[in-house]
This record gives sequence, C-alpha cells and structure tokens, in this order.
Amino acid sequence: MSVVNVKPEWSTAAAPIDISSGSSPTLSWTVLLDGRDGVERAAIVARQAPGIPRVGQRHPADPTAVCRSVDPKAISPTLWRVTASYYSPSGGVNEQGEPVNPLDMPPEVHWGFEQIMQQVDTDLDGNPIVNAAGDPFDPLHEISYARPVLSVTRNEQTFPIALARAYAGGRGAVNSDGFRGWPPKTAKCRNISGDDQRAGDIAYCRVTYEIAFDADGWQPKFLDVGFREKKNGEMQEILDENGQPVSQPVALNADGTATAAGGKVRRTEPFKLHPELSFSALGL
Repeated sequence: MSVVNVKPEWSTAAAPIDISSGSSPTLSWTVLLDGRDGVERAAIVARQAPGIPRVGQRHPADPTAVCRSVDPKAISPTLWRVTASYYSPSGGVNEQGEPVNPLDMPPEVHWGFEQIMQQVDTDLDGNPIVNAAGDPFDPLHEISYARPVLSVTRNEQTFPIALARAYAGGRGAVNSDGFRGWPPKTAKCRNISGDDQRAGDIAYCRVTYEIAFDADGWQPKFLDVGFREKKNGEMQEILDENGQPVSQPVALNADGTATAAGGKVRRTEPFKLHPELSFSALGL
C-alpha cells in the first residue's frame, strides 16, 4: 500500500495554552492511500506518510513544543485523518509565578525623557528671536529640550533584522499614522537592538525597541528667509529702500517673493528627511 497524497487540515489546527498545564498544539492531515494492501497495514502507512511528524519532533512554529503522539483514524478504507499532538511547558510557571518559556514572558515597557540641547530661532508664540535692531543673535540661543522616549523589551525567536534595517537603519523611520496617541510624523524609531539568550534548550533573542517623540514633528521646517527672491520665474537679489542688496535675510512669502518691510516670518513646508512607515508592523 502506498500514499497517494497528504494534505494539511487547516481547520483542525489548534494551539491552546493554560497557565497550569502548558501548551498543547495539535496538527492534522488527511492521508489518501491507494488501497492495494489490507486494512491491517493502512493505519501504519498513514501514520508514517511523508510530512507526518514523528514522536519527539518539534512543532514547526513552536520550537518548545514536542510531538508526543501521532493518531491515525480511518475516514474510509483509503482515507485517513492523522492527528499529531504536541506538548510544551510554556504555559507553566516557576516559583516566582513567571512563565517557563521565555517567549511567553510579557514585554517590559518603560517611559522616560531624554534631555537634548536645541538651538531656537523663535519664541513660544512663533516670533523671531532678534535684537533691538531686528538682527538674529549669533550664535543662536540654545535651550534644554526634553523629549519623551518609549522603550519596549520583549523576547522573540530571532532578531528581526529586516524590520530593524527598515525602521532603525539609515536615518530612522517616523510614523506615517497615529502611534500610541501621537499624531503622524511625531514618533521616530531611534534604535532596535537585541541580545541572543538561552534558557535551557530554548534559544531566543531579547529585543529592545526605542521610540522617541517630538510634538513639533521629525520632518523639519525652517524659517523661510533669504537674500534673494523669485520674481517672474527668476531669482533676483532683494534690494533695500536705497536699491542696494540687503545685508540681512528677509522674510519670504509662500510664492518666494520678499515680504514688505517688517513682514512676519513664516516657516517652510516640512522637508522629508526620514522615511515614513506604519508603526503597526512593530507590534508595540
């Protein structure tokens, strides 16, 4: 008797977990035989069909779960359902009440603030910081600025290198949509780091995600000032009331022309300096 085909039964797959008795996943397959041999061999052939796990093998998605039994049951003389039952102590707890399997440990979440020095060119009302003559101070004034920082550490099977490269590599990504109550472009993935660990025969990685927040956004806007303006599609020097090129930068309108004397200084549109990605992929 030989095997015609083996098909996984996705509808019967299960992975229940209980804090006292552990995890007990099950997987099932239908095995079609050609029926040329007697029924006394059919169960054994179905149980040993290609792709059916052997007792002692690990679960394909849970490296801590081990196959404890393989049970073939006849649906017809040639069609069998084979169910593999696994067991993992991942739901059990130690004397401290913590899960035995490190992959079942809850993430550690920490909030804090980092202090940075930042140059400022406007006050809280958006007014330029200038001296009595209207010139900006040189050098610009620096203030201590506090930014919230979120740190999440959790155990994962392996270090998420592709995710880390996309979100923390290069210039670092900012959130394209809302994240933990913060609007788009205000959260930046500052770092994703990991340390390989081992608990008994279980290898895993302890991964830390660091997210910094800035209410002003991470795509910068600059004071829109300059010594030249755009007129009739051409760049021209800005002249003072005496017809001479100005010696100090002048505020510009959105169309690139110079404002009238004493015009309010505005900021440019944000410059996209960081990739914008959905932070939902981080699972934080």
